[in-house]
This record gives sequence, structure tokens and C-alpha cells, in this order.
Amino acid sequence: MYDQVDQLGVNTLRTLSIDAIQRANSGHPGLPMGAAPMAYVLWTRHLKINPKTHMNWVNRDRFVLSAGHGSALLYSLAHLAGYDVSMDDLKNFREWKSNTPGHPEYGCTDGVEATTGPLGQGISMAVGMAMAEAHLGKKFNREGYPVMDHYTYALIGDGDLMEGIASEAASLAGHLKLGKLIALYDSNGISLDGKTSASFTENVGARFEAYGWQYILVEDGFNLEEIDKAIVQAKAEGDKPTILVLSRQNLDTLLISKEKVFDGVEKGGYVVQEADKEADGILIATGSEVGLALKAKEELQKKGKDVSVVSLPSWERFEAQSEEYKNTVIPPELKKRMTIEAGTTYGWAKYAGNHGVMIGIDEFGISAPSDIVLRELGMSVENIVSRYLEM
Repeated sequence: MYDQVDQLGVNTLRTLSIDAIQRANSGHPGLPMGAAPMAYVLWTRHLKINPKTHMNWVNRDRFVLSAGHGSALLYSLAHLAGYDVSMDDLKNFREWKSNTPGHPEYGCTDGVEATTGPLGQGISMAVGMAMAEAHLGKKFNREGYPVMDHYTYALIGDGDLMEGIASEAASLAGHLKLGKLIALYDSNGISLDGKTSASFTENVGARFEAYGWQYILVEDGFNLEEIDKAIVQAKAEGDKPTILVLSRQNLDTLLISKEKVFDGVEKGGYVVQEADKEADGILIATGSEVGLALKAKEELQKKGKDVSVVSLPSWERFEAQSEEYKNTVIPPELKKRMTIEAGTTYGWAKYAGNHGVMIGIDEFGISAPSDIVLRELGMSVENIVSRYLEM
């Protein structure tokens, strides 16, 4: 359980980081502010380290900040964990010959596992570290003597996943079944150029599942309990690397029990809200579009159309379920189906069926505030209702 002390810990990470950035008058405050909750949960509940050894313990867990521009967060973590990073070091962030340079540098700062900054470099080195752990474990471990059995964690950002080297490394990790590699994806939808929706609208979860990764969606990247449970689930997988998609969009809070969400996400899909009486059709969505589907359901009810809303975050996990379960989520007799995702419609035809409608974005290159882009590309309650009524 997490309480106010834990929230204080999260906020302490934030304030230490932004104070360092403010003092230096240089740096990136966004990642420390948004990613502090996931970093806090990982470092306090899961990361197996001993700062007193100053990284000389060979079987320690590895943490790579692939999004190296957020270095202030890593230095704050190292300081609070007990590594040789003092308060004066934090105050000297980005100063000449300081121990806390603008981007993490291996060998310069205690607790820093890899030099990062160039996008895609950190996640690629994390793959290499996980490969080394798997190789050494195979070579030296004996029954009852797990000499090498640590995890490698990487905190990655949108920019990392736009780089080709990250794709190549991720593909290799899936091929090698590096089950002790866990990537925490800070999915905040923003870059230096503005909203990532202007150039990056792919289905990241589907891409990584195609590589052979486990994909776990954490819809509220600020909820410590959800983050913790997702990491536990990731560590239990064993045969696949895992990517956790932690959303930091400004989303409405859905009134669904955590137990229902956790169980449903584990199965890859679940009914978020049943039809009140006899269902006329189904709205199938994923991620932030689930909230959009629920609002559309309300409007359709006013027009005499009773529909259920389904969240389908992982096709692979959903397809692994029994036919009986899948048919309770998407009843085959209901032909009026609509899929909704702010990404490509590729792959959704299977769930929309021959008589259904797919709402998505099969183009790119449009730049504007996110609410305008989404509205103009059909990701609105009005368009969903209109298209449904046309079926």
C-alpha cells in the first residue's frame, strides 16, 4: 500500500530535480515532473541495489535512463538512495566539471550505469546489459546458486522510440526472449518540436508485441499502486521482455474498480461498461480512447442506441484467452461494432468485423494543438456517434 509518505517521496524527487534545473537555468523539467512516480516505485520497491558498494556489486539490478535529458531525476534518485551524490552536487547541476553533467555519464557520477543522451542509445545499451546477464547466468548459475539473476530496467521516452536503433535493439531483445528486461515508457505525447501526434502516431504496444515483448498498459502514470502491480506482472513473465506504457495525457478518471482493470488488462481485453438493457452494438477502444467511447455511449443512449464499451489494450493477450471469454467480451452475434484508436486502423478489421466501422488515423504530418488535431481527424464524440448511427 502507498500513502502520503510515498507521495511526499515522489514530490521530493520532483522538487529536488526542478530546483537543480532552475539553479542551473538549463535542463528539462518535464521528465522529472512526470516520471517521478514510476521512478519512485521502481527504486523503492523493486530495484535491487546497494549504494554502499558504489556499483561494485556485480549482481545488482541495472537502471538506465535512456531519456538522458531528464538527468536531474536520476541524480535526485541517486542522492536519496545513498549513492555518492551530495546536495552540493545537485546544486552544481550542469556546472563546469561538476559530478552532475547535463546528460548522465558513466564513470562520472556514482549510480549512473550508462552514458545516455542520444535518443535510442540508452534502451539499446539496456538490451546489451540484459544480454550479458542472460549469458552469464547461463554460464555460471547452478541449482540453488543463482550467481547472476538481476533485472535491467530502462526508462524510455517518445524520442527513443522514434529512433531506428531502438527498433533494432528491441527486435533483438524479443528474439532472445530477454525476460529480465523491463522498459518503462514515459508516454507523454510531447517533444521539443511540440505534440508527438504531428509525426508519431503508431501503436507502440502492437509494435513491441510484434517484436515478441509483453505489453502492459498503465493508463494512469501517476497511480503508484497501478505502476507497482504492472512491474510485478512484468517480472513474473520470465520469457519475454516487457514494455510498460505509462500514459501522462490529461485523461478523465474512469469510474472502474482497480481489480476489474487489472484483471481485464491481464486478459488483453474486457467490458468496461455493459449495455443497460439489450446491446445494439459495441464500441471497442484502447488507451485514452476508452474515455471517448464512454462519452459516445452516453450520447448514443440519448438517441435510443444502447451499446457496451470494451477496452482492448492487447490483441496478443486477448487472443490467448478461451473462446468462451472472448465471446463474452465481443459477442459474435453483435455485428454493429466500432473500433476507436488514435492510430492506424491496421489490424482492427478482425474486431470490427465485416459490418463494422474502424475509426483511426491513417495519415501523418498534421500539426496543431492536440484537441484540434484529434477533432479534425475524427477522434471526437460527435464523429463517433454520427458514424455509429450510419451503420
